[in-house]
Amino acid sequence: MEHARKMMLVDAGSSDLRNMRRHHSELDQDVSGVLNRQDISDDEKLKLYQTTLNKFLISRQTVEKKLTEPVKVETVKSSSGSADQDD
Repeated sequence: MEHARKMMLVDAGSSDLRNMRRHHSELDQDVSGVLNRQDISDDEKLKLYQTTLNKFLISRQTVEKKLTEPVKVETVKSSSGSADQDD
């Protein structure tokens, strides 16, 4: 079992966890980068923090919207004809 993989069962109705984790990771990095800067004032940090958070929220809304949109499929009529033909 040294090469075992951890697997998760996920409800089909839930959002894509991998995308959400990736976005959270990027958000964490961006926020940490802003808060750890020594070359700007606290007021500037606040503005950058708010900008970073807004970008994340807009991105998250876009991802969630795509995940909840119904899948568009094209239906094709059968040319063999079944119950519609008279014998």
